[in-house]
Amino acid sequence: MRYDPVTDVEAASEAGIDTVLVDRRDIAEAPAATYVLPDLDGLPRIAHRPTRAKEQSRLP
Repeated sequence: MRYDPVTDVEAASEAGIDTVLVDRRDIAEAPAATYVLPDLDGLPRIAHRPTRAKEQSRLP
């Protein structure tokens, strides 16, 4: 079975969990993702945010 990160993001989002998709190739479409990062360098900026984002944030 192949790993599908977009399906994981969708399922977690439906459960009310903030989601982070690391899109290293900038090709993934995951509108359910709370955050989309190009790499893990941006993770510390969002790890301490206290509230759920209402819209998707694509961080540089």
